[in-house]
Amino acid sequence: MYYNKDLYKTTEATTKKVIGLEVPTAEIVRIYSVKDLAEYKRLEVTFDIHEGQDRGLFDRCTKERNNGKWWYQGIYSVSYDDKYMSSFKAFITALEDSNPRFKFDGDENRIVGLIACCVFGEVEETMKDGTNIVLVKPRWFRSVQAYREGKVDLPKRYVKKSVKQPVYQAAPNYQQPTQQQYNQDINISDDDLPF
Repeated sequence: MYYNKDLYKTTEATTKKVIGLEVPTAEIVRIYSVKDLAEYKRLEVTFDIHEGQDRGLFDRCTKERNNGKWWYQGIYSVSYDDKYMSSFKAFITALEDSNPRFKFDGDENRIVGLIACCVFGEVEETMKDGTNIVLVKPRWFRSVQAYREGKVDLPKRYVKKSVKQPVYQAAPNYQQPTQQQYNQDINISDDDLPF
């Protein structure tokens, strides 16, 4: 093997720096902003982790990696279309239960500054180059009380379904070896090996 030994000696080793959340979890978050996307009947809510060792994580991720665009793990999109009203109601109920003096009156701007529990789960997405990856993203909201009482269930780890496993077929005359054939000692000398 040839490599530049001088460069190797003077090069600093890099380590993979993990940024953002890696596995499904639940966190207490504070809502930073909300935007009503009326043409889609959807609210886009930005938030950050409010408590614990990851407090302010999405703000740091935004500054380090995202060129001013809010970090994707800190954006929750919830539809208020009739078809998805139960999800919207669950989101608002989590906010009302977590913030005793808050009652939703239809003004989305009033949810800024409120806290709740956000449950993060794995989601498969297709990238621009056509590859599929699994990301940890906000899935739903629950009350802070449910979180503190340990009553918040985390989603199961995601198993990629879109990755098709190759199907191998044996040659027509191939016979699967028996267990006895597997267990036989193989007598090969060094002269028989190609290297």
